[in-house]
Amino acid sequence: MRRKIRIITVNHQKYAWWFNFSHGIKLHLSPAEDKTSVITVCFPCEISDQFYTVFPLFLTMRKKEHFCRIKIIEPRMTALLLADLQNHFQTRKFISLNGFDLLAEMGWHILKIENVSDW
Repeated sequence: MRRKIRIITVNHQKYAWWFNFSHGIKLHLSPAEDKTSVITVCFPCEISDQFYTVFPLFLTMRKKEHFCRIKIIEPRMTALLLADLQNHFQTRKFISLNGFDLLAEMGWHILKIENVSDW
């Protein structure tokens, strides 16, 4: 199966990003000119039993007085993460981060996680 690579511009720099579902939702971020540098941000799923997993889809978050509801696999979430991760890319380096922990480090408080099964 072919993955769809998207291009996004954040602070006048272009980045490639794509996602897949593997033990949760994984967002892969890379500078457009250096595909050997990849940061993977994983939003892990809950395993309710051996045949059924629950993937997070929407996050309702708060930072100071700003509230937002963001779909994990939309460009808005990618831009939010890239704004904080721009200086972390290194050539020929693959970095994996937990998305929930990363958002907490950025000052966001996750108020609600809406799963795919909630839809």
